[in-house]
Amino acid sequence: MIDGDPYNIALVTIGLAMLAAVWLPKAVFGRAASLAVVPLAVGAGLFAVVPGLSAPDPLSEPGRLVWEKLTEAVVVISLVGAGLRIKRRGWAEWRAILLLLAVVMPATFLLTAVIGRWAGLSLAGAVLLGACVSPTDPVLASDVQNQEPDDPKSDLRFALTGEAGFNDGLAFPLVYLAIAIALAGEVSAGVLGEWLAWDVVYRCAVAGVGGVGVGWLMGKLLYRQEEGKGLASADCGSLMLCLYFLAYGMTELLQGYGFIAAFVAAMVVRRMHYDHGYNKTLSRFAAELEHGAVAVMLVLLGGLVVPLAEHMTWTMAGVALALVLVIRPVVGYAALVGHRFGFRHRIAIAFFGVRGVGTIYYLAYAFGKADFEERPALWAAGLLVVLLSAVVHGFSSVPAMRWVHRSAAGDEERAGAAD
Repeated sequence: MIDGDPYNIALVTIGLAMLAAVWLPKAVFGRAASLAVVPLAVGAGLFAVVPGLSAPDPLSEPGRLVWEKLTEAVVVISLVGAGLRIKRRGWAEWRAILLLLAVVMPATFLLTAVIGRWAGLSLAGAVLLGACVSPTDPVLASDVQNQEPDDPKSDLRFALTGEAGFNDGLAFPLVYLAIAIALAGEVSAGVLGEWLAWDVVYRCAVAGVGGVGVGWLMGKLLYRQEEGKGLASADCGSLMLCLYFLAYGMTELLQGYGFIAAFVAAMVVRRMHYDHGYNKTLSRFAAELEHGAVAVMLVLLGGLVVPLAEHMTWTMAGVALALVLVIRPVVGYAALVGHRFGFRHRIAIAFFGVRGVGTIYYLAYAFGKADFEERPALWAAGLLVVLLSAVVHGFSSVPAMRWVHRSAAGDEERAGAAD
């Protein structure tokens, strides 16, 4: 009476995982949260026990390509959604983000690469590992980011949203540095010079110009026509996909960084009309699309636990622990010392360096461009980082945000009493 087709079993399991991922945080924390560890655990169990069912093999070329394109789509959708939630303009409000991008991310990259070399990776492999885990993730960090375009002011959420939006694209030059080293087999002045001119200067410039250009044109079409005749009057959230396809696709055609372009384009669209109600329509569509895609992808990602388990050494586990629990928190807090943020805000921003889908994307992308001798070990290390981040940050995000907000509320009450 029951058809045991693995495909049908997978559909039912994924549906239950999506339901549990929404219901469990509500039951535990009393509010909705994106508990990534639930679909990851379901995926690990599903692919381990159902005969004939397997996740795409990242060590094969077809499987690698599936992971590259799947994670690419999810990250870009998340970047567009994050860009649409960025509202502030003042320099003081961007200072923390610039510190996170210019200090914390490069320091995290260097320290992780050094630890990677200590763990036995080649120079190219260590650089790639540092590049893949140095950016925070816009996909799995939604609980500590701005939720709506008209969110009340929150320095913490704004800083984490802006950081995640930009650094997923800014990690690309570091990934290309690893690719260049792997292809050349050495580090030379010629390799570094070509990397700096092409992969850093040219590609970043194209990304910035492309993002601003597409965002400005989309903003004109949406908001700047005669009243009632702009595309915003259609109230169609799927137009958010135009930012994805146009900004990302056109920039990639010109060999720029599409991640940066997509995020910048979304920010420019938002800037064209900060307070228009259509912003909420666009961002909500992006959020719903992202949640569905992420749930499916996380189940698939959980399916990599068993096949990659033999490559998950204690050394790689130590690298993951060092990154999530030591490097990012310490470097992040040190960079923000002297900033106007209070102690709890600095602690939270430093701690919530969520790693996730971007790490998997960059590994899959790099392995399609060059041959890295430690490919299984790097896949295992990347997956361990994602799993550890999902557990640590997933369970701590809601209590930590409440802790920070209680402090802020107490400060306001004390200020009011003093007045």
